[in-house]
Amino acid sequence: MRDGSALAYRSTEGLVIVTGSSHAGICNVIEPAISIFGERRVLNVVGGLHLMDPPERQMTETKRYF
Repeated sequence: MRDGSALAYRSTEGLVIVTGSSHAGICNVIEPAISIFGERRVLNVVGGLHLMDPPERQMTETKRYF
């Protein structure tokens, strides 16, 4: 989605991800950050984690992802 925004920072302990919105799904925000930084450890995720009318499966998979 074009209205999403996020900031990722690589700390010595892992990625810190701050989202402005994550309408496309927080997993779709985290995965590019992991890929760009080459860092699999995610220390913290803060910000707008709302989804727009997610189906039950998306909610279940998002919980599983975390």
